[in-house]
Amino acid sequence: MPKDVREIVAATKLLGQEIVGTFHSHPVGIPTPGHADIFHAVNDSLMFIFDCTDRKGCLWKIKGGRARSVPFGFCKEA
Repeated sequence: MPKDVREIVAATKLLGQEIVGTFHSHPVGIPTPGHADIFHAVNDSLMFIFDCTDRKGCLWKIKGGRARSVPFGFCKEA
């Protein structure tokens, strides 16, 4: 785990909060988690991915090495 992520996790615990997921963008491409996204995700977490080209985002539940789309406001499956 990178140092900056460890620091965020430690600060979150200190504040009595919980991290439930991550966010990242795909500069060009659909907002669907790739194999590396799923592999590096914390099990039973949420992942929001934003496609910068088409300006679409999607929320995913990552569990058991699989990604499942979660209905969320403006989320449109590709």
